[in-house]
Amino acid sequence: MKHLKTLSGASVSLLFAVLLCVSCCWVGFGTAQPVDMFMVTYDANGGVEGGVPVDVFSPYEAGSVVSVVGNPGDLAREGYVFLGWAFSSSASLPNFAVSESSVYPVSFVIGSSGDVTLFAVWGADPSSDSFVGDVSSIGVSSVSEVAIFLVFACLVILVWFLALSRGTMGMCLLSAVCWFGFAAVLFIVGDVSSGFVQGFSWLSTLLGVIMVVLTFYHGFGLYTAAAKNREENVL
Repeated sequence: MKHLKTLSGASVSLLFAVLLCVSCCWVGFGTAQPVDMFMVTYDANGGVEGGVPVDVFSPYEAGSVVSVVGNPGDLAREGYVFLGWAFSSSASLPNFAVSESSVYPVSFVIGSSGDVTLFAVWGADPSSDSFVGDVSSIGVSSVSEVAIFLVFACLVILVWFLALSRGTMGMCLLSAVCWFGFAAVLFIVGDVSSGFVQGFSWLSTLLGVIMVVLTFYHGFGLYTAAAKNREENVL
């Protein structure tokens, strides 16, 4: 009987220990919080050639360090050069600049606000005719038209300075014609919805009007001088 009592006590103690362990494990599993995981993806943002990088380590736990890749898929866009990656699709400058051999900064710490998308940032390629399309303020379609536009603008300004320095009627009239022509070119070649084009067109028109007034002023001066000479000759 004494042996059975000792055995029963040992069994009860063992059973109690097992129940205690199970209870602790149950409480531990029941109070454990799920770990938030966040995806990191790349967006071409207008790029149509090449491939968009895929982060093979995504998703990440909040607080993890994410290494930013460069451009392994040779992502490209006609008329543009690839600058890097940014957190905003409308960014003009990248958060992570990408050169041929490196990325700077190389990584970032992912937060707990949600999934992260990195957008490609594109800059205009000066060697491409498509770059001229970005100069919509003067509205041209080729590099040659840009050159012609700038040369014409320089000639107009040169004639204007000559007219102001010499003050002759003919130069003032020529300058007025040039300014009116410059305004017409802006309206014809430029984008009329652009504030830049509208502002310079009205400025050119105003300067043309001023030169017309100076033309009449010099003409009136010549007329009065001629009339005075005639009167002196008669006397």
